[in-house]
Amino acid sequence: MDRHHTTWESRDEPWIYKDGLRIPKKFRTDIVDTIYMRISYMSLQEATRDFYRLLKDSYRRYIRLAKGIEKMKEDLENVHNKAKYKRYEIDLLNQVREEVRQSLQQVLCEIFEVLVVIDKTFLFQTLREDHTIDINDSYLDESERKLRDWTIYRELINQLEYIIQYMKALEQRRTLSANQSSE
Repeated sequence: MDRHHTTWESRDEPWIYKDGLRIPKKFRTDIVDTIYMRISYMSLQEATRDFYRLLKDSYRRYIRLAKGIEKMKEDLENVHNKAKYKRYEIDLLNQVREEVRQSLQQVLCEIFEVLVVIDKTFLFQTLREDHTIDINDSYLDESERKLRDWTIYRELINQLEYIIQYMKALEQRRTLSANQSSE
């Protein structure tokens, strides 16, 4: 498990990172403070716009990760790959993948609700975009395929954690701003 995590930290998947959004893969305990320091130099409106940009970028990335999860399902349904697993392993992998898919769907819906309020134009443009991903994994061996799946799961978790930490930092910024304006 640690080996996968270490490999993920140094791994770049072009189909995931094509938006240029770079968030830390290794959060220190002071990530909220780090984000807060960055946005403390911005006005509250600028910091809020920066958060909205993060949500927009995250929405697109989550759509690509959802496509990656679909690819995982296709791989499990592939007759050649089915021969590599016992029935209970396929059932377990499908169960985990389905739980992750449902959780991702919920996150996408929540971000969608925010985007409907803040930027309908962006949202409709994003929905019209082609979100196909280029994963040519016909050459991948089993360990590479598992690492790809691990990367998808870690990116989902990491992206959500970063959004949560950013929200905490933005809330601190709003509280400070409110306290300063009431004095």
